[in-house]
Amino acid sequence: MITENAFVDAVEGDAAWVQTQRQSACGSCGAQNACGTNVLSKVIGTKFARLRVGNPLHARPGDQVQVAIAEQVLLKGAAVVYLLPLFAFFVMAAIGTTLSETHKDLASIAMGVVGLVVGLAWAQRYERVHQSKCGFHAEIVAIDNTATDKATTVQYVQFKKLSSGE
Repeated sequence: MITENAFVDAVEGDAAWVQTQRQSACGSCGAQNACGTNVLSKVIGTKFARLRVGNPLHARPGDQVQVAIAEQVLLKGAAVVYLLPLFAFFVMAAIGTTLSETHKDLASIAMGVVGLVVGLAWAQRYERVHQSKCGFHAEIVAIDNTATDKATTVQYVQFKKLSSGE
């Protein structure tokens, strides 16, 4: 399971909109003082990501929560988003090269761009079709109610749903 801390912005039925702070790996790196990437991340500043996640614990706006997603789901999603368009790009570029006799480079570039666009469309369609499947998206797995001064954490016991990758 990959987990991240977040704050609930809004609730829509059985889903919640949460904000997470984007983090670089610079905090755990030993060379952060001598690294240009660390300097650049400080210049750009803190960025936040707003995500729609499952809300089986009925978190409310303002709650600090822990959001989790199964590793295999994240890897499958990354493969679809990155590898599918890249694969379509190379296949269509090769087809463009073989079909054209005079302007092989131009045909290869044009067909490659078409393949990239088609691959991105396939990836977007795949995401839309599989987004409703249970376990294909992140869910709130714990609520930290620090606002109530109890600092109680409610654990979500249905990890099977996320880890099954259905």
